[in-house]
Amino acid sequence: MPRAAGCEDCLRIGGRWVHLRMCPQCGHVGCCDNSPNRHGIAHWKAEQHPIIRSFEPGEEWSRCYPDGLFFELADAPGAPSHPEPGRIGPSWPPTGTWNLMRSTEPTCRAGTVAAMAEPGIRESEIEWLNTGAAAKRLGITVRTLYRLINEDELPAYKFGRVIRLQKAEVDEFIRRSRIPAGSLEHLYPESRKDASDTDLSTT
Repeated sequence: MPRAAGCEDCLRIGGRWVHLRMCPQCGHVGCCDNSPNRHGIAHWKAEQHPIIRSFEPGEEWSRCYPDGLFFELADAPGAPSHPEPGRIGPSWPPTGTWNLMRSTEPTCRAGTVAAMAEPGIRESEIEWLNTGAAAKRLGITVRTLYRLINEDELPAYKFGRVIRLQKAEVDEFIRRSRIPAGSLEHLYPESRKDASDTDLSTT
């Protein structure tokens, strides 16, 4: 059962969230990856609880963080959700293509999925990018891409010696990196007219 009606960590620090996610293993409620503080994924990294469920009204999907796998459990009890008022962002899905395919076996490596799963899991189709393609999509060098990954700014996955990124997560990173209007005024001088120009305009 959920431990709170909102993101526990945001409530503690006075933060805000876009959507809520719940850990079925311990009931922790955290905010989504589109939220400023991303407490849901932070909970996974801190506690190694790999599965989250949507805590949004009417949504039944779950996610396995290690595999980047979205799925729904056939015949599973309805997911708990927070009260509808208070939502501050757009509805799911925020990015990418939401293509679900029927599957008879769970494919997530996290052990809790096997315990939760019923026959008929539906999983999402993931579009992967290599580092060169991801860097090109972002308009940066591969070296800068590695720095973003190393600083935990951009999710990436290692399969043997190969590093891959999810296209949807790269696009989400692009959206999160948008510069707010009015935040760069310190980088350019304010244009001013000479006093003489002002005088001429009034004559």
